[in-house]
Amino acid sequence: KQKRIIMGLMNGVNNDEYVRLLGAWPSPFVLRTRIALNLKRVPYEYLEEEDTLNSESVLNYNPVHKQIPILIHGNKPIRESLNIVMYVDETWLSGPPILPSDPFDRAVARFWDVYIDEHCFTSINGVAVAKDEEERKMAIAKLEQCMALLEETFQECSKGRGFFGGDNIGFIDIGFGSMLGPLKVLEKFSGVKFIHPENTPGLFNWADRFYAHEAVKPVMPDTEKLVEFARLNKKTDSSISRDTTQIKKRQKTEMAQNGSKNTVKLIGTWSSPFALRARIALHLKSVEYEYIEEADVLKSKSDLLLKSNPIHKKVPVLIHGGDSICESLNIVQYVDEAWPSKLSILPSNPKERASARFWAHFVDGKGFESIDAVAGAKDDAGRMAAAGNLMESLAALEEAFQKSSKGGEFFGGENIGYVDIACGAIVGPLSVIEAFSGVKFLSPDTTPGLVQWAERFRAHEAVKPYMPTVAEFVEFAKQKFNMAQSGLNSTVKLLGTWGSPFALRAQVALHLKSVEYEYMEEVLNSKSDLLLESNPIYKKVPVLIHGDVSVCESLNIVQYIDESWPSDPSILPSHPSDRAFARFWAHFVDGKCFETINAVAGAKDNDVRMAMAGNLTDCLTSLEEAFQKSSKGGYLFGGENIGFLDIACGAMVGPLSVVEKFSGVKFLSEDTTPGMLQWAEKFRAHEAVEPYLPTVAEFLEFAKKKFNVQ
Repeated sequence: KQKRIIMGLMNGVNNDEYVRLLGAWPSPFVLRTRIALNLKRVPYEYLEEEDTLNSESVLNYNPVHKQIPILIHGNKPIRESLNIVMYVDETWLSGPPILPSDPFDRAVARFWDVYIDEHCFTSINGVAVAKDEEERKMAIAKLEQCMALLEETFQECSKGRGFFGGDNIGFIDIGFGSMLGPLKVLEKFSGVKFIHPENTPGLFNWADRFYAHEAVKPVMPDTEKLVEFARLNKKTDSSISRDTTQIKKRQKTEMAQNGSKNTVKLIGTWSSPFALRARIALHLKSVEYEYIEEADVLKSKSDLLLKSNPIHKKVPVLIHGGDSICESLNIVQYVDEAWPSKLSILPSNPKERASARFWAHFVDGKGFESIDAVAGAKDDAGRMAAAGNLMESLAALEEAFQKSSKGGEFFGGENIGYVDIACGAIVGPLSVIEAFSGVKFLSPDTTPGLVQWAERFRAHEAVKPYMPTVAEFVEFAKQKFNMAQSGLNSTVKLLGTWGSPFALRAQVALHLKSVEYEYMEEVLNSKSDLLLESNPIYKKVPVLIHGDVSVCESLNIVQYIDESWPSDPSILPSHPSDRAFARFWAHFVDGKCFETINAVAGAKDNDVRMAMAGNLTDCLTSLEEAFQKSSKGGYLFGGENIGFLDIACGAMVGPLSVVEKFSGVKFLSEDTTPGMLQWAEKFRAHEAVEPYLPTVAEFLEFAKKKFNVQ
């Protein structure tokens, strides 16, 4: 099978960082992964799979579901499209964040992407496979309801901006955007417009922006090719189903690698204020160059960077022909001298050049030093002292601006000059410090010249394409330096039902984090107004109410708790690949395991019950293997402490005991699942579980009354 490198430079990437993606071009779930990788500017090798059912690679890397996409990072496979997108966001901090930094906003995003997968894709398939006109009309009505609900969600989440994620594509955009292709195919076959300027004006305009986005456009399949693919497969749902095993035609077009022979290259990182300087200078001089993004210079450094800057091992580095130029201000001066166009960056007068270099040096010394001191202060007294020093530095720069600009708009007069580029590097970091400290360091009262200068600088055509927005800088700082505010003092309530395995998850998580909360019992055969108000979509427990926000869906709630109360112990693992592993198996529990438990419980005769019992045994055997790998010799999936996967699996301990009693089959046994058998005992006895998990006898009595089972 031919391998095709679709994007990025793979040279200098070691085996541990090598990224491959197994996919198929019509798959909307593969599309999600490709968009995420593009947003993060991750170089990867794309491997097209024609027949996933018989592909050795797919069977090897995803033996459980045997589906694509599969992201292979080094030798670690990551599966399930939304799981992969989260892994990409957590592993590569370059580029804009995909998930919001605020725990509640993250929970909202995860909620809607699950809704999209469970309702929207199901509705699309429902229209596509409808057997008669009546069934078709019902499916269309359901899909239109989904679109109306997503229209409301867009208006709420976008807050008047271009995407669900605000100014940039985010988690919901990727989740919903992946279904635009299947939706357009369905519109072609059904003759119904599901996204329309009158009924869904927000989604209609959003779809145009999404299609045109630079991270989407190169990888979004052409609608006509999707339509032709559907026709060739003789059913319109073949391109929108998760099951891509029937793919028979391969896309014959290939994207050419960036083989430019340009002799100028710039190694940088999107968030680096110092790399920004070099990009502005090259733009001002109209120099064509190849930009090479370093994924995360704090964690890993490419061979090219180490070779080009062996002393400091930092970005930016300008490579001109065979020469490497390091240090941002040094690069700016080199660019000005190497390309002597009419627009000079440094002044021509020696005295003015010396003055410009002095103030640039002042920025890199006093300016950044004061910003770092404010950010790193350990207490309020230290922060206030550092803030005072920063204000003094900016007051000095205000005087320099008034003198240097000579009534013009920039330090360089009418055009951006050397001091502008030097000072421009602190604009982003300064906005972050202002956001988190609550202090306005640039104000019309104290620094009127710098306030207006900063606005003009941001808007300049040589700056705007490369400078992240304030929101992007703030989001990056929250993720990178854990600067998020958690709002721990808000009141907490949990709506649950006795015996609910899903409410149990939330109770265990809250106990582990020592969170005080009010528990509110819901009656199964009626729903309180608070429940209907807090979870109007699913109308189910559990619901966590934290202050004035409501978080729904048990696994989503557990992740929210872990992120909102970042005390020990951590519930999710710290390493992105371990988190992805835990999420994958948690999804397996909610899908395969509970599905087969319900099938055993609901079987109408003994033959069907035994067949379903075999499927449940297979699921538990898979979990046994996952336990042996995850526990690393400990008694729990999380090792010595309860973790995310323990809480996920723990929800089925009660239902499993009931099914064992009524079926007469021991699903957890010393012979087949010795690790899981001991784990279940340890889990039941844990101090964070025992107060909330009913006994086997209580579960049995509940089942007898609820389902009239003897």
